[in-house]
Amino acid sequence: MSLDYQEIRAAIVPVQSFDLTIEESQLFKKYKPLGYILFSRNYQSPAQLRRLTDSLKEASGRDGILILIDQEGERVSRLKEPHFKVLPNAIKYNRDAKINLNATQERLRSDFALVGKQLREAGVNVNCAPVADIRYDWADPIIGVRSYGNDINTVVALCEAADKGLAESKVQSIIKHIPGHGRALVDSHLELPVVSTDLKTLLETDFKVFQRSGAMKLAMTAHVVFAAIDDEVPVTLSKKAIDFIKRDIAFNGLTITDALDMQALRGDIGEVTQKASAAGCDILLYCRADLKGVEVVLQNSHKLKYHIIERVKSFNCFC
Repeated sequence: MSLDYQEIRAAIVPVQSFDLTIEESQLFKKYKPLGYILFSRNYQSPAQLRRLTDSLKEASGRDGILILIDQEGERVSRLKEPHFKVLPNAIKYNRDAKINLNATQERLRSDFALVGKQLREAGVNVNCAPVADIRYDWADPIIGVRSYGNDINTVVALCEAADKGLAESKVQSIIKHIPGHGRALVDSHLELPVVSTDLKTLLETDFKVFQRSGAMKLAMTAHVVFAAIDDEVPVTLSKKAIDFIKRDIAFNGLTITDALDMQALRGDIGEVTQKASAAGCDILLYCRADLKGVEVVLQNSHKLKYHIIERVKSFNCFC
């Protein structure tokens, strides 16, 4: 990779449409974001998507950029059939795993390997999957069918299979939403969830999944207040919570925020960005197709720190 990591902003930002505008190119050349996230609004055809990802590399002045997309499964997949495989919702794999876990793991690995291959061919090298949140039937359905179930062993096994399949195609996975979004009673896209469950229970359930997935390289934070850790501030903005993730949950990879523009983190986007950085989040994610907002996030993002540089270099997705 030909890049000077120390000049790069630790931010992932969006693109407005199918092609880069002159204004976007100028902004990206000026601030050098670590990478970009794409959505359905950025896709017309495989050839067009490849041109877009190539133009992002050109605007960045380097090949070593992260290009993210959400390609989890049926409910959350930005790229659709017939050109891109859309996996079943995670709940389908959970049902199959109850019959034969080993066979389901192998099929999920193979399925994500194909998804990764197709993403790779389009120039996308990071998939915001798998979802490691435990499913609770009484909780808000924002996780729901996206979860691999409520059995810790099954969720861990299937998340590992998804990670392995993506890695085979040289696509980096992002496990989410650390330390757990399954108990949330509201959708964090719309408002801030507060979980009052005691710490002992959390450590034995939701947190345990991420603790056992500590070898994964990237985890996306949950915009959730866990009263047992910090009863005032959501995980993404809480130094107590980020320290807890790294120390007590023993997650050894990098943390990337969920979208900083979600309604759970209401407030000035510049201040929200600064708070997430101060809390210790390694990488900052912004998703709204608003060029002014993108610029504010980039202005307020920290530059890559040494430990982030070393971890990013270890990603097997830059070939």
